[in-house]
Amino acid sequence: MGVALHPPDRSGAVARASRDRGAVRAAIGFGVVCAAIAWASRVGTGAGDGVIAFWPLSGAVVGWMLAAPGPWRAPGALAAALVNGVFDAFVQHRGLAPSIASAGSELAIAATTAALAHASPSLARPLRAPSAVFRFLCLLGTLPPLASTGVFVLGSVLGGGGMPRLEDLGTWWGSEVAGVVAVAPVAIDVLRRSRGARDASRAEATAMFAVAAVAVGLVFGPVWDRLPAPLRHPHWLAPVLLWVGLRGGRVVSAAIVALVAFGVASLTERGFGPLTVAGASSVDVETQVFVWITAALVAFVAAMRDREVRLAAGLSRRGARLGRAVADSTRVAAQLHAILDGMAESVVVCDVQGRVLLANEPALRGAGGDALRGGTFAAYARAFRRMRADQRTPIEEHELPLARALRGEAIDGELLWIEPGGRPGQFAQCSARPIRDARGAVRAAVVVATDVSADVRARQERERLVGELQRALAEIKVLRGVLPVCGYCHRIQDERGGWVAFDAYVTQRSDAKFSHGICPACDARVRGGAPTGTGVRS
Repeated sequence: MGVALHPPDRSGAVARASRDRGAVRAAIGFGVVCAAIAWASRVGTGAGDGVIAFWPLSGAVVGWMLAAPGPWRAPGALAAALVNGVFDAFVQHRGLAPSIASAGSELAIAATTAALAHASPSLARPLRAPSAVFRFLCLLGTLPPLASTGVFVLGSVLGGGGMPRLEDLGTWWGSEVAGVVAVAPVAIDVLRRSRGARDASRAEATAMFAVAAVAVGLVFGPVWDRLPAPLRHPHWLAPVLLWVGLRGGRVVSAAIVALVAFGVASLTERGFGPLTVAGASSVDVETQVFVWITAALVAFVAAMRDREVRLAAGLSRRGARLGRAVADSTRVAAQLHAILDGMAESVVVCDVQGRVLLANEPALRGAGGDALRGGTFAAYARAFRRMRADQRTPIEEHELPLARALRGEAIDGELLWIEPGGRPGQFAQCSARPIRDARGAVRAAVVVATDVSADVRARQERERLVGELQRALAEIKVLRGVLPVCGYCHRIQDERGGWVAFDAYVTQRSDAKFSHGICPACDARVRGGAPTGTGVRS
């Protein structure tokens, strides 16, 4: 007996290996992105001892924790925290304690985000609906930054830096919130490759990026002090951001918000823009508040627009489906009416209020049309003279099959005699059924009436012929039975006991007739001579 050897199925292992390689590449790419963000925020902005540059990295960590492949979320967050600590220690030359505090704060924000994502999986889709945006801002904009701030304070104290000032704590917490609100949606959309409803074309999206960059450069750039006084206000970005939120969709709007937030933070740290007039002690806080408000408002507007577009598209699809359904139902109804009108049977449907809902062409012809067009069962019933099959017993309106079906009865093949006004009567075989809803309540009833007059008359004629045949057979049996005959006079005793001549008995009970004569033997005996051989016939 041979044994078939099959190679092991390695498709599952190959797929897992491919996913692992993809996760490794994603983790490496995330580390590179975090390094670029840290370099741009620390070196590109020229930030000194302020912590405003932390927010891009915090937002990237939150986006990674929500949207990265499951096995690589923790390594990715650890890589981000290490990158943050390395740049904090070696680029800013602040020593080991701030690096430990910075790395610990990033791990804290990652751990808190992971816990929230486990408790509320919908946080991974932060911009799909206004309610989701509100939940995203309330949870991820509050709890992870607070955890990050707490760990930073603990690291500073344990590292010998002492307790940070309240102003520094507010600035740190504000930077974390700004990072979550401004950068996390971009990271989520990129990692999940999500696509929102976009009204803007590529050309319009490019114009949005360009206009937003120019507006940030004018309002927050070096030319700010040369602008007229009415233009020296950050709210001049509002029309641009409103355009972005209403037309760009949630993906484009999230990217432009991140660009605007980074530009505002960078230029403000360099000492430009309207936020620097408040004084050095509150510049960081006001910058982060501006980023919060901008990102939150654009997220809400983009979510509402995205939802509106999705609802409009859904309504359009449903409208198209409804139109097709109406066309299909109209076609089916036309086919049903054609089938019903082509039937020989009369079909009538009435509701429980007695209104005629449907009547086919034979029913209209049978009722003369006027009764059914009146729309009531009572008018339809009065259009006929109704009797039972014996053609003598009248039948009341409430005893009709349709009326009984409206009361919940099922009628099969009941024979009636009906006489429409001005037309010959006919036998109708009626079957009726109640029509019930999903709860079993009777809502209507249908009756089908078939003209069986020809069948009934044929059956009556057949019964008449069978009766005559049976009577004939009975008479033939009497003639074939044992007949009591007199041995002398040859008379036959009938049923009443009388003695009847043989020829009269047979004539009364059959179609035979007798002619009387004399045979040759009797003729010779009577005449006294020899038989003649012919006899005499009378």
